[in-house]
Amino acid sequence: MNLPDQALRFASRPGHLGPRGMATVAVALLVLPVAFIAAATPARYSLALVAIAAVPVAGVIAMRSSMGVLLTFAFVAPPLVQFLVKGSPDGIPVAAVLPIVGVELVLLLRGLSSLRDARPLGPVEAIFVGAMLYAAAIGLAGVGDRRVWLGEFIETTNLVVMLWLLRLNRVRFTDLRSFVLAGHIMAAPFFVWYVMTRFGQYRLDFFFGLTTTLVPITVAMLVHTRVSLALRAALLLSCFVMLVATAAAGIRGTTMIAVLGTGLVVFFSLRRFSGLTLTVSASAVFVLLLLQPVFMRVASQAAPEAVERFQSVSDSPTLSVRLLEAQDAFTAFRSRPMGHGLGAILVTRHEIVWGATGVTVEYGPTTFVHNSYAWYLAKTGVVGFAALMLIMATAVIEAIRRLPTTRGSAGLALALLLAFLAGAWGGPALHNVFYTPILAFAIHLARQRDAATPDEDVAAPLPDRTHALHGAAR
Repeated sequence: MNLPDQALRFASRPGHLGPRGMATVAVALLVLPVAFIAAATPARYSLALVAIAAVPVAGVIAMRSSMGVLLTFAFVAPPLVQFLVKGSPDGIPVAAVLPIVGVELVLLLRGLSSLRDARPLGPVEAIFVGAMLYAAAIGLAGVGDRRVWLGEFIETTNLVVMLWLLRLNRVRFTDLRSFVLAGHIMAAPFFVWYVMTRFGQYRLDFFFGLTTTLVPITVAMLVHTRVSLALRAALLLSCFVMLVATAAAGIRGTTMIAVLGTGLVVFFSLRRFSGLTLTVSASAVFVLLLLQPVFMRVASQAAPEAVERFQSVSDSPTLSVRLLEAQDAFTAFRSRPMGHGLGAILVTRHEIVWGATGVTVEYGPTTFVHNSYAWYLAKTGVVGFAALMLIMATAVIEAIRRLPTTRGSAGLALALLLAFLAGAWGGPALHNVFYTPILAFAIHLARQRDAATPDEDVAAPLPDRTHALHGAAR
């Protein structure tokens, strides 16, 4: 074995660092994107040298870190980096995508160095990639934004790339322990900052979207794995802060999807709970319903703008604009059923104009549509949309089939998939670069055929030890 192979084997040897080690790695690696951002500034050559020197060390740490910590940097770090650099009005900055690229590179090296069989893509996944390549060719030949073209190609095909890498590394439900811990260590300070300094102000920061995934995943991990009481209380408190902050920011869709996903996780895990737990939970819900007027009065005083946004959901101009925007995207699809191509510029009603006579919505050119279904139909056509829906449908069916025996992974996967499908009507849940890695993770959990662990498989029959008892009796 040559020296590079030996170095790769040494770096990729599994190293479970424990909670303290994982926290150290999470904090240390969070500094790297900031260093790269600083290195991009010409005036800071010294930081560039430091960042370059730190890359090999960070690579070794990443290769030896637990799988959950790696997933944290792919799922949690990107929107946090986007918030730190603020980005440009044209879209997501490149720096926010660097954590995803880095994690995928590490997953590729770890998967290949472990000498596991790299199973090829399935037929549906291959059709999806082919449809994206076709849409990319149409978009490249047409009149569109080349930078947007590249971004849309990456964020769509990355769904299949991440799915293949997760399958190559055999990521399992038990990896969520380190993922949840590292995820809350990284994300909680941002939500606490909003609560302490901006509470009640309407904001559209991307890190609020973490609530839709981190909270349901945390609840699933707490239900189906054994953790200490102190850690359980800390994680639940962090989830509560995240939900309160997202609701106080007036982000209605994200808050509702987070509550929906969490409720589905609890519903699909009902067999895990004892009668006493169900009684306490039902009593808590009843008390909350009774105290709802008090909560609304306190919320109206603490965050009046957010309460007003939630109360005006039905007549919100934002909802009307997104419906008109999706309608125009469907019209564009009907004019060209095979799709206009990635990067194509669509003309939709998405510009809100506040005039003396009221609110009007005007047409304007755009490359973005909030409704994921309308976006896929308009950009990739019927083939790309059908391939995506087939991937989602097979994952949902597989999760339902496995639900009676593996309520941990199958229940969480089904909850996330249904939440993503619901959120796609009003947001980019199926075609945003921040969401597609988590969507791939949910699909992977739904398809996972490995034997469930004792902590996860709460419905599996107990092993038969009758023969052992008879032997002892003799």
